[in-house]
Amino acid sequence: MGNKTDIVICAYDDHFLVIATQIGSMGTILHARKEEGVSIHPTFSVSVLLGKRDEPMLVACARQIIEHISNAGSFRSLVLSLGLRDHSLPTLKGIVSAVTENCLCVLIERGALRLKDFREAFSCAAENPWPVKSS
Repeated sequence: MGNKTDIVICAYDDHFLVIATQIGSMGTILHARKEEGVSIHPTFSVSVLLGKRDEPMLVACARQIIEHISNAGSFRSLVLSLGLRDHSLPTLKGIVSAVTENCLCVLIERGALRLKDFREAFSCAAENPWPVKSS
């Protein structure tokens, strides 16, 4: 906590791209998607494309976001870039919360949105303690 985190979210036809960085670069890049099958309970797969493969909390972060995307009714997969100094549980929970609670519903309609712009528009910056720096 205490590290400024830039979060950018873009929606494409077939996936969401989420970049969360405290270091000014991409960091670890993960791909998450819902597996199609006949099972009643959905299955999700998360794989590390580039970066730290020994960080289970990063995988858990991607899984939480893709589950929310799926539960919101979207078929899109997720490409998640995490360039973080702080890999603590509160930081990762903050990223998941910032992405899922503030942006995904709007993204479906608008295509791309900076989290800072959304917060200012709806005056909810004080509700989320994770600072987002505009570039």
